[in-house]
Amino acid sequence: MNLVDAIQDQISGEGLRKLAVDLDQSEDQARAATAAALPAVLASLSNQVLDGHALDALLRSLRERPEASAEPKVIDDSDLLGPALGANLPELIDLLARTTRLEPSAVRKLLVALGPVVLDTIAARARAEGGLDAEHLIHVFTAEKPKITGALPEGLSLADLPSIPGVPTTVTPAVEEGPAIPGWVLPALAVALVAASVWFLLKQPVEVPTAPESPASPKPRKEGLTPPPPPIERAATAPES
Repeated sequence: MNLVDAIQDQISGEGLRKLAVDLDQSEDQARAATAAALPAVLASLSNQVLDGHALDALLRSLRERPEASAEPKVIDDSDLLGPALGANLPELIDLLARTTRLEPSAVRKLLVALGPVVLDTIAARARAEGGLDAEHLIHVFTAEKPKITGALPEGLSLADLPSIPGVPTTVTPAVEEGPAIPGWVLPALAVALVAASVWFLLKQPVEVPTAPESPASPKPRKEGLTPPPPPIERAATAPES
């Protein structure tokens, strides 16, 4: 089950009724406000965790939570999300006030109420992945990004959510780097390429150029000499009878 659904399932029944009373809203209004606030909070945390600006703060908040809670509390007097969201908390409250049509004071109460459930669920998911540390927390948010984005209410996009000034608001998944190439590999490849080129050139047959044949020139005639006349052939005579 994804994070949004896992948290939403915990805010039902008696917990939802208490939340509605605290917000001075009906249960349907409290349910709709929660459905809008949860993915917005998770997306804002993702923006800052994956950008590296709120990773340590969120880890500290998560490590202060108990490892297990039989009955997660929905209403809590402490502002647990404030340290992780930091300076972006007021902007997120204003954004959710416009989206849910609640007063900013009611939105703040909603976030205070959701804080324990959100943090406990994230902590449990990170521990299930292998441990409550930076690596597994980043992995959780990277894997949950598509589901969180898809759960945002209509009219609210990921780009609308606040982030650290100067930092893009898109959630960028962590890139797993492959093993580094040893430093000797590239020079060795270059030497092998040069050797192969030399060997190829030496194996090619060498053509020796030949001088072009010149036409035979007539022997020079000596001046003052004339060629001898051809011999005269005598006609044969018949014998006398």
